[in-house]
Amino acid sequence: MDPVLSLTARQSLMWIEDQLHPGRPLNNMVTLLAVQRPIDVGAFQRAFARLVERHDAMRMTVRHLGERFAAQFHPMGDARGGVGLAFLDLSREAEPKRAYDDWLQARCGKVFQFGEPLYEATLIKLGDAQFVFFMNQHHCVTDGRTCQLLIDDLDRYYREEAHGLEASEQTASEEAERPSFCDHLTARQSYRNSEAAAESEAYWNERFATAPELISFYGQSTDLKRLSTLRHDLRLPVELAERIVAGKRTVPPSILFIAVLFAFLRRISGNGDICVGIPQLNRPKEHADTMVLFMDISLNRLQLDEDDSFASLLKKLRAETKSVKPHRGHPVVSRNARYEALLNFRLPAETRFDGAPAKLRRLSPLALLDEIPSDAEPSEEWAGRDGLALDVTHDPVVKSFDLAFDFNEGAWPCAEGRERAIRALSRAAGCLARYHEVRRRLRAARSLLSRTKVPGDRRRGPARQCAHGRTGAGPACRRGGRQRRHRHANQ
Repeated sequence: MDPVLSLTARQSLMWIEDQLHPGRPLNNMVTLLAVQRPIDVGAFQRAFARLVERHDAMRMTVRHLGERFAAQFHPMGDARGGVGLAFLDLSREAEPKRAYDDWLQARCGKVFQFGEPLYEATLIKLGDAQFVFFMNQHHCVTDGRTCQLLIDDLDRYYREEAHGLEASEQTASEEAERPSFCDHLTARQSYRNSEAAAESEAYWNERFATAPELISFYGQSTDLKRLSTLRHDLRLPVELAERIVAGKRTVPPSILFIAVLFAFLRRISGNGDICVGIPQLNRPKEHADTMVLFMDISLNRLQLDEDDSFASLLKKLRAETKSVKPHRGHPVVSRNARYEALLNFRLPAETRFDGAPAKLRRLSPLALLDEIPSDAEPSEEWAGRDGLALDVTHDPVVKSFDLAFDFNEGAWPCAEGRERAIRALSRAAGCLARYHEVRRRLRAARSLLSRTKVPGDRRRGPARQCAHGRTGAGPACRRGGRQRRHRHANQ
């Protein structure tokens, strides 16, 4: 009998969202791999079949059992235990690219149902040396790490099938010993009754005994029930990206952008109690090579006030991160646990297929319609969950930062407000990136946290000690400078 196990809390939440918004592919995740070289279609299909056999999440369906959602795993050969790879030849079309865009628009809107495979895959031929591998999955069986595992395993299996290579005994042995997602769900059932679960449950209940303040973006009223999303893409200037990278030892880029988002939300709303959601890969070490969703949203909540500087903001953020870390794998079920801004930080890995460079893209449901060219408008609005979602992709090779802003249209109905937000976040990143260079930049960063000018200016600052060991009424003196606040004993 096929095993039936309860889904994780995050997976169950996705299916609840699907039930609240029927007919809308809110939790679809699309993977596109573009390869500029000839592909043996038969070898590719055999490689994909091995992939389905290797990972049990590819042979998983979801059932609704009363008040819970459960995963059922099927063996190979079962009609519910995965589907094969389809092949579509568009190379003979008058305009292959246009035909591909139209096909992609239609397939991305598929809605996955209970009892059905949670993916569909197609190899598309656009030319003799131009292929695209399309994979549409429900988010409950995929995340960023899973996407990379999918391509890596598919590449290895394809090279073995196409070139007659044999897997080493060590590789075959390691694959046989890898734990499955079924094993993980079994372990989670034991965890629910453990002392660690009780401790984490108490932590989150105390952390969210009260709800964070609702954020009003630039004073606009928010309605997060019937919403569409608008995406704006931005690449940071080269000079700014270089400054951020140069200061990564002092302030890692991921921490920098989280701090920037907190500072921005504090300034535009005036709220002192702010909660930001940050996707975290809660993947156990033993499941490093297991294809399924291990991502969860870590809730970081800070208390900010007008006197906070960037240094104090960083201190609070690091303390919050340290406090949350032991408990972030535990589901937060409190009704008060809400956030209206989300930040996702990515480090893309180099993608290769059959020894050649390949281009890998992932389309999220929030940006689905914006990313795909189409003249037709969607018939219904798309539901959204966050007032603002900021996706930061950092390529350490070329030292670039690509920012994708997903604005919830109900919270951001005005185009001017969205443009102001993009400019403000970019300026904040530029100001805070100089933190490691010049200490006096703290005053500029501090002003970002306050809706009013920081009280006290440079000339009326507290007493400080200069480089020569003297104490005066203002900032440290400079020999030969125009403004000196005190006289040295030898003058």
